[in-house]
Amino acid sequence: MVRLAQIGLGCLFFFICIVFYNYYFKDDKYDIEIFKNDLESLKKVNQSPKNNSIENLSYKVDIGKNRSYEINSKYSELSYQGNNEILNMRIVNAMYIDQRNSPLSIFSDEAIHNSSNYSTQFQYNIRITYLDHIIEAETAILDFKKNLILINKNVEYNNSLVSMKTDNIEINLLTDSIKIFMDNQFEDVKLETKK
Repeated sequence: MVRLAQIGLGCLFFFICIVFYNYYFKDDKYDIEIFKNDLESLKKVNQSPKNNSIENLSYKVDIGKNRSYEINSKYSELSYQGNNEILNMRIVNAMYIDQRNSPLSIFSDEAIHNSSNYSTQFQYNIRITYLDHIIEAETAILDFKKNLILINKNVEYNNSLVSMKTDNIEINLLTDSIKIFMDNQFEDVKLETKK
């Protein structure tokens, strides 16, 4: 009976060691391998000729319903995904004019702009201004199919009355309605009033 208990405990210990190894060590090696592959892909892209580089690009479009969108970048690179023209942009500023002729400005370090549907994904050091509202974040997606701007990652909102930190702000471009929410439903949005 004692021998059977020792064998059972030995098997349990062996099983725990396998689970511990797979959980803490095996995935790290896989992530390192993916990281190495990504670095190799990035090196190949950076070594490829830059035939489609454009400096000081300006792109303006009429969205309809008395709305317009203009995006400018210091440096851009043109590529194609199927029939879609994609612009990888650096040092970017964009201006969306709504139906009431109110401008919404977006500044970012980088952006990816799809010329077929005018949607743009902004990245890094984003600053959005609309009237007296200022939003800073790490990513923002301007989607004209859904008529939304989704702003996320380290979002900070400021105006003359309030200061706020949240994970996400979603703005409807047609109705001006705003949703503010956290990724984790059990966390609270941090809001401070200014005196």
